[in-house]
Amino acid sequence: MGIISRAIKEKMKDLLWPLIPLVIGSLILFNVNLMSGIPNHSSLLKANGLISKIEYVQGKTSYTNIWLSGSPYVFQYPTINGSLGLVNSSLELAKLKSEPLEILYEDRKFTFFFSRREVLSIWQIKTGNQMIRSFSEVSISNQMNNRFGQLAGSIFIVIGVFLGFIFFKRESNKGF
Repeated sequence: MGIISRAIKEKMKDLLWPLIPLVIGSLILFNVNLMSGIPNHSSLLKANGLISKIEYVQGKTSYTNIWLSGSPYVFQYPTINGSLGLVNSSLELAKLKSEPLEILYEDRKFTFFFSRREVLSIWQIKTGNQMIRSFSEVSISNQMNNRFGQLAGSIFIVIGVFLGFIFFKRESNKGF
């Protein structure tokens, strides 16, 4: 009985080598998918002095992303009843400053005020003293981190599959 349990323990130890990278890769990919609020849109990077807007649906909520060309930030907010609020095709970029950002919309000037958070930041559009809308902000560098995370997770999974293949090939040659 002891010989059988020792043999099973040895097999389980060998099986851990492919399982560890598979689990790590799966956790990385799960975390990246959980944290990425904005899908990868190549059109975000093609705006030329204008604001580029992209709508997408995640679950039952529709979102609009705005990218100010030259800015490292993407602005994201829920689209309610198909209304884009301040965003439409006539929205033009007035001047790109580091902080705050000013935007002209129908001859009115709106200013984005920036406040730092750990993962997300809040941009508020104000006209006079009145706050019009808040935006969640996700930086393009965060998108790059997401891509790196996806790559790292995929590499771990490939390593796990490769080690698993070696393990099962070796065991089939020995006779499991």
